[in-house]
Formats: sequence, structure tokens, C-alpha cells
Amino acid sequence: MRKFLTLWLAAGVPVLLGGCSASEQATKADKRFTQGEYETAIPLYKADIKRGKRVAYSNYRIAESYRLSNRIEQGEEFYKAAVNGGVKSADARFYYGLALKANGKYEEAAEYFTAYAETGGNQALAARAELEAKNLKQVPALLALKTNNEVQILDSVNSPSADFSATMLPTTRELVFASGRDGKKYLGNGEGFNDLYAIKFADDQKLTGGTVRKLEDKFNSPGMHEASATYSPDGKMMIFARSNDGTKKEAKKGFQSVDLFVSYYRGAEWTEPELLRG
Repeated sequence: MRKFLTLWLAAGVPVLLGGCSASEQATKADKRFTQGEYETAIPLYKADIKRGKRVAYSNYRIAESYRLSNRIEQGEEFYKAAVNGGVKSADARFYYGLALKANGKYEEAAEYFTAYAETGGNQALAARAELEAKNLKQVPALLALKTNNEVQILDSVNSPSADFSATMLPTTRELVFASGRDGKKYLGNGEGFNDLYAIKFADDQKLTGGTVRKLEDKFNSPGMHEASATYSPDGKMMIFARSNDGTKKEAKKGFQSVDLFVSYYRGAEWTEPELLRG
């Protein structure tokens, strides 16, 4: 079960085009990547590698596809191949360090972060790399600490997809969470679009039993992500995150990549969610 999902704006991706020289033509894989369709870009880049085309660059793009779809741990081998192949991206070593860290290879990750902190051209990333290296040196001591907390697998909730961002609805004692278990596939990561679900456990103390239900349609829109629900202490106000559908029409209506929406429990039902404006 992956715990976190980050929603990325495809329009922000072109800054990551480093690694391909001006003489190299953009391919179908590049088009998919720049549109944020990482899941479909990955096999196209792998095909380029098999043909011996832009090998270091294609490995880097595969690794970045995994990072930008919140699966950076899967990008480790591709970052390694890109770095060893001499990819023309000054920041590749920093992101390789992040992938190593995600896979628990702390000493090796610290080495890459330290090197980037000393030679990296991106000042913001260099400062972050220095902090990452410093923090990783504390990992052995942190892992040795004992804790009174217990981790419990919620069999009633878990699915093969991402299930994350859980909160408790105070009035019904239901656990509300986001999941990509159903519906149309999101081309960013190959899973379903995230929707909001709830479960009332049969045993509220042990958190076992119960049946997962999908929240009302007003909280789940086809072709959009919904996640990160939270409630007021009295359970009568709900705020959650919703993405747009990626069209210019949505942008013209004032919707960004991800916005917060609010709904109120009035009478015996929830109001239609409205864009929460600052």
C-alpha cells in the first residue's frame, strides 16, 4: 500500500527536458512525458533503449516518470543507468540520491547528496542535498530507538491500489480515505483516478470488519482526483482536495491543478461542494 499520492501539473514538466540535445528530435515518448502521461511514456522510453536510441536520456526520463508519479523507489535502477551513461542533466545525481534513500540505501544516498551539495548548480537543491546528507547520518540512531506504537494492517481497507490520507468522520465514526481502486485509469501512474471512500468498522476498537463504501457522487467526479478529506470537530463541515480534469475549460473557470473544496452538512445531507476561495 502506498501512503501518499502527489498530483502534478503537466504544465510544469518542460523544465525537466534536460538530457536531450537540440539536435535530437522529440519522440512519442517525449510527448507523453510532457503531457504528464508517465505510465504510457515509460514503455515507449524502454523501447527506445532497446533500439539503442538516446539510452542515457531515456533511462533518465523513465526514472523521472516514476518520480513525478510518486514512485521514485522504482526509478533507482534507471537513475543509475542514466548517471553511469553520462546523462546531460546536472540534477540527475540529486534525484538518484532520493531514489536510493527511498529504498533504504542511506549511506550511498548520503554520498550522492554530499557530492551534489558541493558541486550542484541548483542552489535550492544543493541546500536541500546538504540537509538530506546531514539527516541521513542520524538514521542508524533513529532506527535503534524503541517505540510503543504498533503498526496494524487494515485488511478491511487495503487494496492493490494506493489507499491513503485517512481521517475519521466524527459524527458516524467512519474512516474516510482516498483510493485509486476503481474507475477510469489515470495515465500519470496507471492506477484509477483517486476517489473518496468510507468504512465503518464492525469492531470500532480493533478496527476490523465492515464494508468499504464510495462517498456520494458529489464528492467523486469522473476523470478527476479527490483526496485528503478533513472534517470540523462537529463533523458538519468537510474540506477536501480535487484536481481539475486537465482541460483549458477548467482553467478558465479558475480551477488550478488541485483546489480545495468545502461542503456543509445541513438538514440531512451534504451541500454541493464549492471551490474554497482565499
